[in-house]
Amino acid sequence: MNERICKSTAKIEICLWWVIRLILAAGLFTAPTVPKKLMVLAALAATFTVSAAKKIFRNSKFFADISFHLQTCICVTALLGSGIGFGFDVFQKLPEYDILLNFYGGIVGTAIGYYISTAFRRPYKRKGYNFTAFMSFCISNAFIVVREISQFFIDYYTGRNLIHCEFAGDDHWFRKLVGPMLSLPEHSALYDYSEDVFLGVFGALMSTGVLYLYFRIKCKEAFVKVRKGKKEIEALFSNFPSRCKEKIIFEADKVRQQTNLADMLLWWCVRVLMVYAFITIENKAEGVLLLVVSLGTVAISLLHLVTPKDSMFCKINYRVQSLLCVIVFLGSYCGNYVAIYYFTGRFDTLLHFTSGFIATAAGYYIALTLVKTGKRNENLAICLFAIAFSLTVIPIHEMTEFFGDYIWGTTNQGFMWEPSDNILLYRLFGHGVGNEMLIRIYDTVYDMSLATTSSIISFFFLFVYLERKRKANPVDCKNVTEKQTVTC
Repeated sequence: MNERICKSTAKIEICLWWVIRLILAAGLFTAPTVPKKLMVLAALAATFTVSAAKKIFRNSKFFADISFHLQTCICVTALLGSGIGFGFDVFQKLPEYDILLNFYGGIVGTAIGYYISTAFRRPYKRKGYNFTAFMSFCISNAFIVVREISQFFIDYYTGRNLIHCEFAGDDHWFRKLVGPMLSLPEHSALYDYSEDVFLGVFGALMSTGVLYLYFRIKCKEAFVKVRKGKKEIEALFSNFPSRCKEKIIFEADKVRQQTNLADMLLWWCVRVLMVYAFITIENKAEGVLLLVVSLGTVAISLLHLVTPKDSMFCKINYRVQSLLCVIVFLGSYCGNYVAIYYFTGRFDTLLHFTSGFIATAAGYYIALTLVKTGKRNENLAICLFAIAFSLTVIPIHEMTEFFGDYIWGTTNQGFMWEPSDNILLYRLFGHGVGNEMLIRIYDTVYDMSLATTSSIISFFFLFVYLERKRKANPVDCKNVTEKQTVTC
C-alpha cells in the first residue's frame, strides 16, 4: 500500500495529508464543546477514507483505479470544514465563513466526482469527457443532499443549529438582492437552508463548466466543434425546409424504435390534460406554473430536434420522455390541479418516494448514452451515475419550489405545516431534542429523505439487474476484432 501511495502521489501531497491530520488532532483539544470535538474526530477519520478503502477492497478494480488525489480533496475539505469551523470555532466567530464553505463544497464535490468517475472512464478518450463532467456534477449535488439531511438529523437529536434554521429579517442578503416579492413571513425560515443548497449547486455548476471546457480544449475538439456547428447552422438556413424534414423523419424513426404505443398514448394524454388544466384553472399564478411544468412533456422531443445527430443530448432515450410525463401527471395535474395534496398528505409522501425510482430510471437511460453495459465496472458506473442523477434532481426540485414560493407566495415547501404525532419521521426516529424551528423545514427534509431512500433502493435493484444480464449474456472476447467496440 505504501509503495502504491508513493508511486501515484507526490511527496508534497503525502506531507499535506499528515500536516492536516496533525491540525485536526490539535482541533480535538481546542474545540469548545463535546459535540464539536466529535465533528472534528469524524473529519480526522475521513482523511484515511481512500487508503482504508483501497486496503479493505484490495481485490476491487474500482477502488484500485481511484486516484489518491481524492484523499487530498477529502483532507482539505475536512480541514476547512470541521477542522477550522468546529475545531477552532470559526463558524461561531465568523458567520460569513459558512457561506464561503458552502460554495466551496460545490467545487470540491465536483473534484471528488471527477476522481471517482475517472476510475471508470478516462476523460481524454473519445466521449469520455461527457461522462466525466456530467457524473462529476451529479456526484457533487449528491453530496449536497447527504450533507443537508445529515445536518438536519444532527440538529434534530442534539439541539444544535448547524442548518441555521431561524427566521431571517429584511437585512438578509437574499432579500436585499431579490426583494421581498410575495414571500410569506414564515418562508424566511428556509432562507439559510436554501442558501446552502443554492450555493452548493451553483459552485458545482460553475466548476463543472470549467472542467468541461478544459476537457474540450485538451482533446482539441472545442474549436473543431464550434466550426462544425457553424457550418451545420449555415447549411440548415441555406436549405431549411429539406433539412427540417430530414431531421423530423430521423427522429420519428428513433421514436418508433425506442417506444411503443403505450408510451405515445401516455405522452398525448398527459399533454391534453395539462392544456385543459391550464385553460380551466382559476388561479393565474398556478396556471403559469402549470404551463411551465407542461414543457416537461415535450422536453426530450424538443432537445432531439434542436441538437445535432451526433450530440449526447440527441442520443437520450425517448423513454425518459415517458418518465417525465409520469412525474408531470402525478405532481402537477393530480397533486396541484385536482388538489389531491389538500385531501391527503399521504399522496405527497408517496409521490416523493416514487420520484426517487423514476429519477433513477431516467438516470439509467441517460447513462446508456455515455457508457455501454456488459462489463462489471461499467455496470457499476451506470448505477452510480443513475443514483447521482436522481440525487441531483432532489436539490434542483427543492430550489424550484423555494423560488416558486418566494415569487408567488405559495407554500409548496410546506413551511406552514406543523407535523402531527402520526408522521413517519416521529414513528421511526422519535421526537428528538432539536430546535422547534426545525418544524419549518421538516417537510423539505422529509421529501428529500424519501426520494433519497428510494434512490438507494433502486440503485441496488438496478445493479443486480445489470449483473444478472451480464452473466446471462457473457461476451466472448477471443472472437472480437480490434475494430469492434465491445467492453470486455
